[in-house]
Amino acid sequence: MTDSKVIISHTPDSSHGLPMINIPAALIKKLRIPYDYPLQLQFSTGHNQVLCRPLPYKLGHVQVDEKFAKHLGIPDQCQLQISYSPITAKLKLGPVLAILVSKISKSHPPYFKLNPFFEEVILYARNRHILPYVTSIDQLLKGTDKIMGWVFSKGSWTEEVVPYPQIIYNRIGSRKVENSHAYRDLKELLEKKKVHLFNQTFLDKWEVYDKLSEDRAFSPYLPQTKLFGANPLRMMLSQYSTVYVKPIHGSLGNGIYKISKHRDGYITQYSTRNGQIHKQFAHQNQLYSYLSKRVSTKKHIIQEGIPLLQFQERTVDFRALMQKNKLGKWSVTSMVARVGPLNRFVSNIARGGEIVKVNSVLSACGFKEPKIMRQQLIHVAKKTCEGIENSYKDQFGELGVDLGLDKQGRIYLLEINSKPSKTEDTIPSIETKGSKGRPSVHRLLDYTQFLSNQLLK
Repeated sequence: MTDSKVIISHTPDSSHGLPMINIPAALIKKLRIPYDYPLQLQFSTGHNQVLCRPLPYKLGHVQVDEKFAKHLGIPDQCQLQISYSPITAKLKLGPVLAILVSKISKSHPPYFKLNPFFEEVILYARNRHILPYVTSIDQLLKGTDKIMGWVFSKGSWTEEVVPYPQIIYNRIGSRKVENSHAYRDLKELLEKKKVHLFNQTFLDKWEVYDKLSEDRAFSPYLPQTKLFGANPLRMMLSQYSTVYVKPIHGSLGNGIYKISKHRDGYITQYSTRNGQIHKQFAHQNQLYSYLSKRVSTKKHIIQEGIPLLQFQERTVDFRALMQKNKLGKWSVTSMVARVGPLNRFVSNIARGGEIVKVNSVLSACGFKEPKIMRQQLIHVAKKTCEGIENSYKDQFGELGVDLGLDKQGRIYLLEINSKPSKTEDTIPSIETKGSKGRPSVHRLLDYTQFLSNQLLK
């Protein structure tokens, strides 16, 4: 089934019977749309009976009775896609894409630091004839055909009446919100309404390790990992000269302790925005006493220390932004090397790290075939995304995959992030936006179109 891009124009109500949709005769012929007898129109999550009538002008504009268009929540001059299925005898308009946030910002609606990214998504979605907006949990929980959403137009944000979405991109930034009864109720509602919600949940480092370690194919890439506790700490320090204690829900390099064995005992390093805090302990029980006051047995892991590549005496890891493409398959959108500050063990941009081209770092670190090594990194990232999808029932459309590499070329899976950062201050220059927009926005819309096509089947 094919679709065509059209502009919806409001017209004065033409009859007192069924709502009228006036479609160019050439488009009626192209899509093989029956006319002059009732059809089912599917738009958003609703169905309405309509009459179609051919009009003798060129493709591009479809006229809809004004009262009916407002009932549906379709703005005048809205850019949409139209299709017809002879199998189901349904005329379809769409798609409608909502970007979900936990709540609307009062000072900088809709969502403060993410607004530049949202503006870009909305601009390019419209260019593709997708109806986009930003909304919140409380609006979607209404479950009505029309809700309130935030729309960006002519340089400013306004709150408007919008149709209920068919596809939702989850950008909720709080684990607490995602664990709430409201969010769980929303997921149940969306499932009943057959709405696609992707990137449904944050990932838990321990759960990810536990699930992937069940598959032997991931064994070469997974650093040894244990839940934090006295015995696991003792066991890990007996095997490795360096270990890391990490929060299972942490991000941006926050809350990580590096522990190194030393001839006089143990040294811990903790990274802050202002520098690193060092502590030394003669005995392991002293070390555990110190850590146990700061970390939780249920909320932290102990991970094997990896001898990561050093670039100009600074720690390096690699971030691959993986997204579903127009075929619904995992593909790399961008990949960068993240180089940590001097004398720091974290490379996150939020902690003062910087971005360098992957091949440049690999060449400088002595890899003779940097392009081949880069492809191997991408292969592991793609394999990881496929593994996550097999292990979780939740649907993902994008994942940030952090990989480590040692001098021998062994690849390690360090972390997977289901909410890759989109703010300008944490990911500077990962993608060149320019006049065409950043590639990740276009890939996001490719996947939106894929999901929409699934709805048409």
